[in-house]
Amino acid sequence: MYKTQENKSIEEYLNELEEMVRNSQNIEADSFLKLEKQLRKLTDRFISILEYAVENQGFAVKAVKKDSAERDKDNELYKYNALQALLYRLKAQNVSRLMDDISREGYRLRDRLGEAFEKSAYRILELTRAGKRSEVFYNIIRIFIASGVDVPPKLREVFKPYYDLQTFQALIYTFLISINQNQGDIYEK
Repeated sequence: MYKTQENKSIEEYLNELEEMVRNSQNIEADSFLKLEKQLRKLTDRFISILEYAVENQGFAVKAVKKDSAERDKDNELYKYNALQALLYRLKAQNVSRLMDDISREGYRLRDRLGEAFEKSAYRILELTRAGKRSEVFYNIIRIFIASGVDVPPKLREVFKPYYDLQTFQALIYTFLISINQNQGDIYEK
């Protein structure tokens, strides 16, 4: 069973949080945030293991010989499709969460970097549309370095090669919208 840093099972931790809320005790946001962070790590690890399983299961499906029973082939194909569907769903949730994180980073950095990004926005948009990841990364890093600000880890995550082009574009567009000073701040409302 997975244990949290406090050596509690996830179930024990959830029960404590539920009890805290039920009894209207002093609800500590840190307790929720700590558990959420650990659940993210656990989910990321689970996705990695699932990706490996899908790759290996894919080989198993391809390896089923034509002369084997059709039922066995269908069963292997069913398991493979079920794993693929689960992986797709989890990755979509992960991307959605990353979009939210990227948006928050943009709003957080708006005062310090908004003007610099506004000047380069059209160039970065065009490079993003063209799918030129390395040039987009270069332009973004250049703005951060010139401003003496570290590139946030969540923004660096966007440039990892396992995101397809459409996902990459959506994540960059999300960041540019949130850091652009001409946009309203949804987090201020």
